[in-house]
Amino acid sequence: KIMKSYLILTIILFNLSLNMPQIPADYEIAPWHGWKQGAITYSFDDGCGGQLQSAIPSLNKYGLKATFNLVTNWVNNWGGWKQAAQSGHEIASHTVSHANLNGAGENELSQSKQIIEQQIGQECVTIVYPNCITGNKGSIARYYISGRTCSGQLVSNNIGDMFEISSIIIGNTGQYNSAQALNNLADSAAQQNKWAVYLIHGVDNDGGYSPISSQALDQHFSYVKQQDKVWVATFKDVSKYILEANNLVISETGSGDSYMVDVSCSHQTSVTKLDTPVTIARKVSCANPQVKQNGSPVNATPYNGKVIFDVVPGNKYTISCQ
Repeated sequence: KIMKSYLILTIILFNLSLNMPQIPADYEIAPWHGWKQGAITYSFDDGCGGQLQSAIPSLNKYGLKATFNLVTNWVNNWGGWKQAAQSGHEIASHTVSHANLNGAGENELSQSKQIIEQQIGQECVTIVYPNCITGNKGSIARYYISGRTCSGQLVSNNIGDMFEISSIIIGNTGQYNSAQALNNLADSAAQQNKWAVYLIHGVDNDGGYSPISSQALDQHFSYVKQQDKVWVATFKDVSKYILEANNLVISETGSGDSYMVDVSCSHQTSVTKLDTPVTIARKVSCANPQVKQNGSPVNATPYNGKVIFDVVPGNKYTISCQ
């Protein structure tokens, strides 16, 4: 029994080690980009009219990016969604026909991805499940890096299953139906250092499920921008960040006041390139260190005996004291 227990523990520890960053002792990885206290994704479903008419202009006003999950058979304005993508928003899959993925064919996954990429001209690598019912994860993983459910919980930055990412329903079907309630949810994400995925359908009177007023959204966006506590990003960018940060590999050569840093990611996926900047910090001995990426200067912030900067897997960096 003792040997069996030891073997089980060894296997568990080995599996955990496959999903851990490999970094030298002088480094830290930020749980969220920019060392923010938490993260937010505004995840809009079904392509409701108020999203194009009201939500996107409001988001653009505050410089915030969101994810819009389209049922491709329901889209009648691809031009509007293409313009949204060109403004930095993510266009993601909500399948072809909003079919239950437990009973639908794989074409609901593959064709929606293909249509969106053809119409929008950008990659489609995340999905939300119709009626919040997860399908075959092996099939989903062939086309996407993450999937959204709606179990009403905040999400940890080291979530174990990227295809079971929770979201919280917004609008008149629940408690998050005012600017103050939306603000409180953002504050909770910051306080708990977690990711809040706001699940939004209808905006104003566009006929969508569980509508929220555009005025409430605008007031909330203003609050989040002013508070500047949380990282607001698309579902794709936060998903990539989690995958990269939890699997980052940093190797370093050099000593004294100059270091060469090689950054990679141990996680492998054929779906997309893992290229979202990850914020890291390294201890330094000088007040104004310089950081360069492949020879070009990058933004670096000295703080409390460390230098903070962003890295992208597949690149090399130098840290030097002048």
